[in-house]
Amino acid sequence: MALPELFYILIAVFSLFSVLALGVELRPTVEKGDLETYIVHVKKMEGRLDVQLHDVKGYHQSFLPVRTADSSADSQRLLYSYRNVISGFSARLTAEEVEAMKEKDGFISARPERKYRPFDNPFSQLSWIAPRNGILAEIQFWQGSYCWSA
Repeated sequence: MALPELFYILIAVFSLFSVLALGVELRPTVEKGDLETYIVHVKKMEGRLDVQLHDVKGYHQSFLPVRTADSSADSQRLLYSYRNVISGFSARLTAEEVEAMKEKDGFISARPERKYRPFDNPFSQLSWIAPRNGILAEIQFWQGSYCWSA
């Protein structure tokens, strides 16, 4: 009688840890003062409709801390200026710099970059059950499919 109960408890614990392992985000801990890539969303530039790329970059650099915008070594911290889908930019910033940026007029939000990793679809994990010949071998519906996970 104790053996089936132990079996069910082990299955429950294993299931719990499996679910917890799937929910863990692959984001390393960041020390205070470390640079991280942020996607910063700002209000659109007001004025002309035919805004040039250098105008947009200048506008985006105005949100960066002064020492970051002036220094030639730090000028590479502005990674990309978005202007079609959203108005914003990606930049390498510290958490303190993001907090200071929140005070500026036109700032909407800043989010840390998220890394996505591919994983096989569930059938690829079960491919060992399928026989190497027969109809399942001809279909091969579990091979070559990939999904994306956060």
